[in-house]
Amino acid sequence: KLPSDKIVFYDSKAGVWISKNSKAHFVPLKIEGRSDKYVAVKGLKSDDKIIILSPNKKTLKEGMRIHND
Repeated sequence: KLPSDKIVFYDSKAGVWISKNSKAHFVPLKIEGRSDKYVAVKGLKSDDKIIILSPNKKTLKEGMRIHND
């Protein structure tokens, strides 16, 4: 279950960006259900670290190096 505003679109697919070895990777998700504020998804592992995008930062690209704050 994720807040619906954390879902992003990349290459026409819904998903999230995760951090893996200090690089950004897009994970497409299957949306199983939704409510006003949340979506039930399939495709994430329990230890995946989701990157929350900031509107004032540049767009992420697959494999882009990221810095954890």
